[in-house]
Amino acid sequence: MAHSGPTITLEFSKNLEFSKFSINVMKNEDIFFHLKPYFFDDGKLCIVRNSLIDGFWGCEERETPSFPFARGKSFLVSGEWSCSALSLSCCKL
Repeated sequence: MAHSGPTITLEFSKNLEFSKFSINVMKNEDIFFHLKPYFFDDGKLCIVRNSLIDGFWGCEERETPSFPFARGKSFLVSGEWSCSALSLSCCKL
């Protein structure tokens, strides 16, 4: 996607130990994109994706063909968006 709107870059430190975190792209009360990776203690990994528009959650997506995050490892999440598209990427540092 060619750069056409706001961008954001988040760096997560390897010193953080957490079981989940979330990233929300919002305007007013609407969450246009909700991303929440889970690190379960039993080794299962899941990335939940959804949206909340006019107070109603959309259909939750949980398919996780690859999991780019690792507990205790640094990683970078970057994204950019326009009126019609959102692009997110993640890489390990």
